[in-house]
Amino acid sequence: MAEDTRTSGSEHAVYLALGSNVGDRKRHLQCALRALEKKGARIVLKSDLYSSKPYGYEDQGDFYNMAVGVLTSLPPFSLLQTLKEVERECGRNPTFRWGPREIDIDIIFFGNLVLSDVELTVPHPDFRERDFVLRPLMDIGRMIVDPLTEKTVEELYGLLTKDTCVNLGSLDAEEGVSE
Repeated sequence: MAEDTRTSGSEHAVYLALGSNVGDRKRHLQCALRALEKKGARIVLKSDLYSSKPYGYEDQGDFYNMAVGVLTSLPPFSLLQTLKEVERECGRNPTFRWGPREIDIDIIFFGNLVLSDVELTVPHPDFRERDFVLRPLMDIGRMIVDPLTEKTVEELYGLLTKDTCVNLGSLDAEEGVSE
């Protein structure tokens, strides 16, 4: 795996989507945020917490989802490796594609980078059809431009045919998130 040297050596604005639908979903998300910061990803933007229906494989519990904007000096593949470490540290167990998971963290945008590799595709290849990604992104970056379509997050959200997300407020709030 070769690093993209165009993105090393300075801080990059990166947008991540986080989700959990197994166990204490709120705790898994909080664990991931703490671990990201310990590993040098400075969280500068944080969306509200959303509940959403599962995507792909539907015979599973609802997800808690959120998005964060981080600043990191890690290049893309190193960041991906760090995210996988965070997932393991926060209890992720192997499962099947679109299956239940304790924590899932995806890179949605890495600055304006467009990258297509067997291990990593940026922007995330499916985010444009996912309400549970676009709705939290609307909280923190509605004017972010998708470098492939040249549409803003707000424009992409407007193209959705469904939105199953329910806003639960802040991840840090005690009320309304006790499921």
